[in-house]
Amino acid sequence: ARRQLRLPRTHRLGARLERDHRLRPGTASRCADAQDVEQRVAEPLRFQQKLDANTFTPKMIRDVATSPDGKTLINTSETTNMAHFIDTATRQIVANVLVDARPRFAEFKRDNSELWISSEIGGTVSIIDPAKREVIGKISFNIPGLRSEAIQPVGIGMTRDGKTAFIALGPANRVAVVDVATRKVAKYLLVGQRVWHMAFTPDEKYLVVTNGVSNDVSVIDIAAQKVIKTIQVGELPWGITIAAP
Repeated sequence: ARRQLRLPRTHRLGARLERDHRLRPGTASRCADAQDVEQRVAEPLRFQQKLDANTFTPKMIRDVATSPDGKTLINTSETTNMAHFIDTATRQIVANVLVDARPRFAEFKRDNSELWISSEIGGTVSIIDPAKREVIGKISFNIPGLRSEAIQPVGIGMTRDGKTAFIALGPANRVAVVDVATRKVAKYLLVGQRVWHMAFTPDEKYLVVTNGVSNDVSVIDIAAQKVIKTIQVGELPWGITIAAP
């Protein structure tokens, strides 16, 4: 049998922010109608998949990422708690890698040696070997004074040299600075409320992160590894893109 895979309609999790943050990428931050959301977001992501014993149908698509060589598409799926590896040439799922609960963001190292997957409810980042398609490491977070349930990894940004990763921790209101080689957290940077996603400036001197509840963005100095500015923006910022000059 063949089935079309498409994003499900959005549903509330009890807060307007939880509804709005699902629109990614290239869509308006707010839409009045869930069906409109489905049509605008899901249509470009449709593909055909043969269903057999070796494949799994992803549901509640969360994020997609493409490997540096363009040969593999990664789809994170919150209902299966998996990272699905899709061959871009055949458009077939070739592997399913189990990670922790509610995987969100996928980020490849520039040399294609590692794939990092954040798990919002699991509170971890899983590190996958893309060649072996298996988990080879895991990063956990511990912030004094915060319950583990409040630490929810979402967006990931990695410097071009592959040495430093920045991980947004959602309602923990922190960005973790991680040494990629040791996979250890070097420090936590306090930012605005409910930090979601991020983008580097083209010169990679700064990292800008969106804070969904405080309606602002924080600017991080990469070299100094500290927050240097907060900029008020519109309601419920979620994602960010910075254009090259």
